[in-house]
Amino acid sequence: MVIENTDKILRCPFCGGTAALSCKEWKRGRQFIVCVKCRECGGRSKSVETAVDPVASNWSSNACLDAIRFWNLRDGAVETRSGETEIL
Repeated sequence: MVIENTDKILRCPFCGGTAALSCKEWKRGRQFIVCVKCRECGGRSKSVETAVDPVASNWSSNACLDAIRFWNLRDGAVETRSGETEIL
């Protein structure tokens, strides 16, 4: 299951493609694995486990926000006080 790309998610650092949140059910629906995945090359962020269904939370759970943060914070990027990501 993948959510459409949002302005919060930066382009892929590997190929420049667009990326989106992705979720898989785990342990018979009792846990979910959330990550950001590139639609072009398949590059992924660090995965985050959660008991909160990302779809039920409208993709705004802490796990979704963490996955986006992991994807956006990479070499050359910093998180500002306002929570925005800047590429240096």
